[in-house]
Amino acid sequence: MNIVWLRKDLRLTDNLLFAMASKRGETLPLYIIEPSVWGSGPLSARHCSFLIESLDDLSLKLEEIGGRMFVAIGEAEEVFQLLLDTYGSYTVWLYNDSKLHHLFEWFKEKQIDIKIPISVPGELYKATSKKGWISIIGTLTEHAPPEKLYLPQEIPDWLLESTARFRSFPIKGEPLRFGQSGGETNAFETLNSFIDERIRKYSEGKSNPLKASLYSSGLSAYLSWGNVSLKTVVLRTLEALPAATESEVKEYQFFLDKLYKRFLLVEKETSVVQFEDTLLKERRKLDQATLNKIFDGKAGIPIIDASMLCLMKSGWLPEGLRRLLVSFLCNTLLLEPQIVKEKLAGLMLDYEPAIYDSLFQDCLALPGKVKAKILDPVREGKKIDPEGQFIARYVPQLGNLPTRYIHEPWQYPGFYTIGYNVPIVDCNKASRKMKSLIFEIEKAAGVVKPNKMVNDSEQLTLDI
Repeated sequence: MNIVWLRKDLRLTDNLLFAMASKRGETLPLYIIEPSVWGSGPLSARHCSFLIESLDDLSLKLEEIGGRMFVAIGEAEEVFQLLLDTYGSYTVWLYNDSKLHHLFEWFKEKQIDIKIPISVPGELYKATSKKGWISIIGTLTEHAPPEKLYLPQEIPDWLLESTARFRSFPIKGEPLRFGQSGGETNAFETLNSFIDERIRKYSEGKSNPLKASLYSSGLSAYLSWGNVSLKTVVLRTLEALPAATESEVKEYQFFLDKLYKRFLLVEKETSVVQFEDTLLKERRKLDQATLNKIFDGKAGIPIIDASMLCLMKSGWLPEGLRRLLVSFLCNTLLLEPQIVKEKLAGLMLDYEPAIYDSLFQDCLALPGKVKAKILDPVREGKKIDPEGQFIARYVPQLGNLPTRYIHEPWQYPGFYTIGYNVPIVDCNKASRKMKSLIFEIEKAAGVVKPNKMVNDSEQLTLDI
């Protein structure tokens, strides 16, 4: 009796769990919805919808080979104890996860056999460069789905064959109306359209936020939820390289750079240097109404509001705008990083803890940190969206302004007639204050660096 415990590996193609467990006899595909995971922490209704779509799609694929997806609601230990009461003994198949050590101890105590297959050779984790990594992964093949899956003859009544009950599970946030749909089928459609067509303008999308949604891979959420494996994406990219033109090769290599970085952070679990938040005592504790205003896209800073509204609507933002948001919220506004983390993670459909932690550690400006860059949202906005097209799409009140005012609408003579919020903070003052704060702390610690100040024009503000 085998139980394939799926967590973030919601696919049939290149899933070694199914490939191996199905050869050992009766196999029960299982997903556990743990209230402790969904009731607190960053996961939200949009993640729930994506998960449900992924499970439904996988169940259809399993039915084609004689199987079916089963869902249990409860904590993992409780569910596995109930299965132990039902079946007496079984083997659990799952991918390794460093967060499950306590559960592994419980399995050992209960004498439950666990199998953790290694889906790629160990040499891949020893590769010290992208070139070496690609040369190894290029020799691999995908694990084929099983031709047949045999379910146990006895299925307990409390195991759900439908995700319908989970749809009414009380989870914070609102589901996406315009975001991506989950599932392996959608993942492969997105992968194929990207490799065959959209990748030709991949770098163009990286430099233009309005085009980013068209020319980005669109695969980050599917990789985060395991609708497609990283190996599959790399192999598909390598297959397309020989027929690519010189300009296309550059786009493929740019994409492979991103995949390699993802491998290092997520699969190899390369440690991200954790900086102590020495500014914790200086962080602002804003009232909920003000926080809601900021996170509802009403901060009065055009590029920030447009980014927040885009994220709320689509569940996705290009990397440059993610960095700008984190810098504005944690450095300019001096909000507590943990509050910002939880709020933004609940909005990002492709939330992946390792990548997310790396983003925050890179962006936080802290005393003693070599790269403590505080981004000016107005200046950065002009670089990222010079014509203001991205802003105009998501902040329609600014759509009819002359281009020279769209990033600084408070300079517009008729500002109070356009129905846009007064800026919640003077970004120039806030940045100078932050730099001065860091300088004083470093000076007191004996670390003296040039304190470069930028004197910009005065900004209208409703300063917090």
